[in-house]
Amino acid sequence: MRVLALDTATDRATAALVAAGGLVLERGGDARGSAARDVLALIHGILGEAGVRLADLDGIAVGTGPGSYTGLRIGIATGEALADGAGLPVAGVSTLDALLHHAPPGAVAVIDARRHEVFAEGPGVTAAAYDPAALAGSLPAGTVVVGDGALRYRELLTEAGVTVPADERLHQVRADAHAVLARFDGTRPTPRYLREPDATPSAVVR
Repeated sequence: MRVLALDTATDRATAALVAAGGLVLERGGDARGSAARDVLALIHGILGEAGVRLADLDGIAVGTGPGSYTGLRIGIATGEALADGAGLPVAGVSTLDALLHHAPPGAVAVIDARRHEVFAEGPGVTAAAYDPAALAGSLPAGTVVVGDGALRYRELLTEAGVTVPADERLHQVRADAHAVLARFDGTRPTPRYLREPDATPSAVVR
């Protein structure tokens, strides 16, 4: 099965092409605010380098967050538009689950949620938005945490006895995990916000 995967929930957009034999190509870009808008360029670059057309794919997997409200909307809309245009199935994958796919057993995924909060999930940690200090205090000493939230609050977490790995790749959302975790069962991707979005539509004045 040949799957194109993408995620734009964080500041690092990522896209990957995965085939039955494993990862074919993966690209990521840090663009601080425009990463989600650049994901199409990543996708076109990967498909062009691999010599693969959308019609050659068997499905598209897209990250559903939690993360940036705008980023999630752009990423899911991109994945669905590409899938619909090529007549392909599309599946959503939790960005937290994707982070944990490459993490050591027992790790907790921590994504920067801004507003001085993090999104976290893992063994004993229900998926939700947390105050970083409260999360750090609730984790057993030695717990491994991964994600950009772990990096942002590294000092606070390590002071609480939590382990933040030095390997930067463990803290990056990598789209090849989405391709492995995707279940193409006909369910459409749904944004996983875990809290009220930062931006809401303006009220209509009549």
